[in-house]
Amino acid sequence: MAPRTWVFVCLFAAMTVAGAWAEEGDENLLKNAGLEAGGFDGWVYFGQGWRVSDYVSEVSRDMHEGKFGLLNEIAPTDGDEWRGAEQVVRIKPNKAYEAGVWIRAVQVGDSQSYLEVRFLDKQSNIIEQVQSVAVGDDQDFTWVDIDYMESPQDAHYAAIRAVVQMMGKPERDIAYHMFDDFVFAETKRLSKSAKKKAAAAGD
Repeated sequence: MAPRTWVFVCLFAAMTVAGAWAEEGDENLLKNAGLEAGGFDGWVYFGQGWRVSDYVSEVSRDMHEGKFGLLNEIAPTDGDEWRGAEQVVRIKPNKAYEAGVWIRAVQVGDSQSYLEVRFLDKQSNIIEQVQSVAVGDDQDFTWVDIDYMESPQDAHYAAIRAVVQMMGKPERDIAYHMFDDFVFAETKRLSKSAKKKAAAAGD
């Protein structure tokens, strides 16, 4: 059976939204979430153009906070349409989760990027995947999130992915998609399954 895919349009610029989870005490399940290890520790990637960058100038930077950020560079000579960086974490079935990342896009041309979460079974087969809104226009670092997901009954793992799609090669300039400060956490909100159990207990 093919995995179900859901697309969530949740794009927020306010830093207060991004910081809400930390205030609520939700634990970020990701290792090296801000790339502050200075490398891909905890992450794997596929496709061309990935690097962990500490570039800063008077007018530009490759990170949202800290010293490092995750960058994908699309050159006119590239051939890979799909690129991604991924971290897989252990999760619980029938629980509510949320995810987010800061994305910056420069000279994107005919390309886009987004956050994706894949729920996997014990054998790492995809059961379901959820995507944020896609970023297809130039922008400064902007918070992109998926504020509610319920893990399927058979889910054992979640793959949190920064995805870049090159739909057309840049004519001249190199396109850049930058990601930083990933979050993936179990939310305190009750899942649908938990709500049903609570309702049944109250009868």
